[in-house]
Amino acid sequence: MLAPLLLWLAAAGAAPPRDGLVAGRLAIYEGRALAPLRRVQDVIRQPVSLSLRRGRKVYDAALDEDGFFVIRVPAGVYRLESVGLGTRAEVIDPQQVEVRASQLLCAGTLAVSVQRLEYLGQSTLSRFDVFNDCAQLWPVLKQRAGWAGPTAIRLPRPAAFDEAPRALGAADLLCGLRAEASVSGTELALRGWYVYPLLSGLGDAGAVTVHLSAARLTRWMDPSPNFGGEVTLGPGVNVLGLLELIGVAGVRIGFEGFTTEPVLAFIVRPGSYGAAIDLRAQWTPSGPMVSVGVDLAPFFLLGSLL
Repeated sequence: MLAPLLLWLAAAGAAPPRDGLVAGRLAIYEGRALAPLRRVQDVIRQPVSLSLRRGRKVYDAALDEDGFFVIRVPAGVYRLESVGLGTRAEVIDPQQVEVRASQLLCAGTLAVSVQRLEYLGQSTLSRFDVFNDCAQLWPVLKQRAGWAGPTAIRLPRPAAFDEAPRALGAADLLCGLRAEASVSGTELALRGWYVYPLLSGLGDAGAVTVHLSAARLTRWMDPSPNFGGEVTLGPGVNVLGLLELIGVAGVRIGFEGFTTEPVLAFIVRPGSYGAAIDLRAQWTPSGPMVSVGVDLAPFFLLGSLL
């Protein structure tokens, strides 16, 4: 009676025949010192995560507070391309991970080293290494995975660079909507922006974007009727995830009290993608103008909180 029960328990803990398990440890070093994952998350104020990609499908790993991870996926070849940092990521040289059916594979220790934890997410000041310390890790990995079946060591290997397929869903497109209010002297501008990512994702360091805006212009201290519009288009780039630089050109349309004329503007946005200060230098035939404003991307902020 005991033998059938033990076999049933072993089968219950096994992966399905076509699935395999990959396990290992994620280690983040500040200088030469290992940083506990809890401290990393406290410093960057974002959760740390790990995932594998195969085509358009992404599989997230179960990552514990000690950095040990286990991920169950169908057998095949996967790509490891970054360490997730909430809405950002630390991009690494792509790695190839091969998964065998009905096996627990040890991927070793995946080590990301930076001089300061605050540099995580910049993807230019870090180093990535893979260490084969599976002999020491096996007891913990088997316990974390609840595994008693076949095992093997299969470390990630460098893979060719491959641009991830772009598949922007409705939620991604909504994140491009931004609202702005800015003031320059007596002129008040209420702008709606649409930001579309060309390279990388919205808010990522180094992201290149296209910005389209439409504005309603008024002179809020002028009691006489006045109303104008503005449409602009131009590129933007995110610098280190902390600053956005945008250049746009377009036309200001006069309806009541405003002149119809071309406009050229350069915008500096210190802050995050979801909310920032807008410092705008603008040129028209009527003369230069400097304005200060604030903006926010409501759907992006909502997605960051969920």
